[in-house]
Amino acid sequence: MSRTSITPVGRSWASLPATVLVDDLERVSRALRELPPALVRPRVEAEAVRVVRIGEVRRIGYDPGAQRLDAEVVDAPAATAEAAHRGVDHLPDSTRTRLADAATALRRTGLTTAAHHLDALAAAPDPDTRPAAQLRLLTAAELR
Repeated sequence: MSRTSITPVGRSWASLPATVLVDDLERVSRALRELPPALVRPRVEAEAVRVVRIGEVRRIGYDPGAQRLDAEVVDAPAATAEAAHRGVDHLPDSTRTRLADAATALRRTGLTTAAHHLDALAAAPDPDTRPAAQLRLLTAAELR
């Protein structure tokens, strides 16, 4: 079985047209529902292809037998709305729980330092803990 990889593309997605680059999943979902039936509209190759800016990945799983990737994601406006509404220093318990779950998963894979920084971030999301946790996670993801 071969290993899956992700190729960084920098900011090349930023030049995509607004019809392809999606910030708001609800708006696109509404627009797709309002399209006439496929039988009567012109054929457009890759009509429903979109690039979505993801604000948060809440859950991810892969079924190798079905070759299916399932992910629960939040679009960028929804993820930033919670932080903007509450303030980054006043995150809800659900966010702290997700941080703790991520730290546990990191520990299981042997990334104890990254887990430690996530625990610190969950305990005190202040300007001292955020950059350290972010750097550790980015480095761990890059080296994976």
